[in-house]
Amino acid sequence: MKKLLLATFLVTLISCGTGQRASEKTFTTEMVSQLAGHWSRNTTSLDVGQWTKYSITRPGGKDGKFVKKAVVGKEDDGSYWVESTATDGENSTIFKFKVDAEGNVRGLYLGKPGEVGKKVEQKESSPASEAVKPKLDMKEEFEVVDVPAGKFYCTKVTTTLTYKDGTTTSQASWLNRGVPFWNNIGGRTYGGFVRMEREGVTVELIGYGSDAEAELKVDNE
Repeated sequence: MKKLLLATFLVTLISCGTGQRASEKTFTTEMVSQLAGHWSRNTTSLDVGQWTKYSITRPGGKDGKFVKKAVVGKEDDGSYWVESTATDGENSTIFKFKVDAEGNVRGLYLGKPGEVGKKVEQKESSPASEAVKPKLDMKEEFEVVDVPAGKFYCTKVTTTLTYKDGTTTSQASWLNRGVPFWNNIGGRTYGGFVRMEREGVTVELIGYGSDAEAELKVDNE
């Protein structure tokens, strides 16, 4: 797991405020996987209509950014259509992608709510060799946390990646199985995100439900 789980949100926010230029970007397979999130490795927990919405607060108390993930369709082959919507002020951008039964991301579309999404090129990225993969350390404990969506009894997972040059990155994730989009971390299955903290950035659950509908159209949907 080369990147920590917050990448799900940070990659989404690349497009906020960039307008149509974002559709011209090339996304590597690794970036698309980060966008989908590590929950995509556990599609058995997905149901059409489920959604989660998070607030993102950056260092210095700057906020106003939100991310919503929603399952908006299912194909006969067992694959799901998922939308990840990034909102910054009045500007919203939707990434839409299909996740197959094995958890692979197939296709990526980008656009604004109500539009027909434009297909974004996916470029294969070379997998990291075992020699350069960071070492993953995990600590697990249990905590009750209060977030805008309510009070949750969570499994808190603190992950630390140590790289060959000695640098480290750490992230704390509070997870609950009553929240959609379960996660696989270090080979174990946990619930959906309630709260995350990394390098001064805080992500908190502000709502979730089961009534999501598609907001971005695609030609082959």
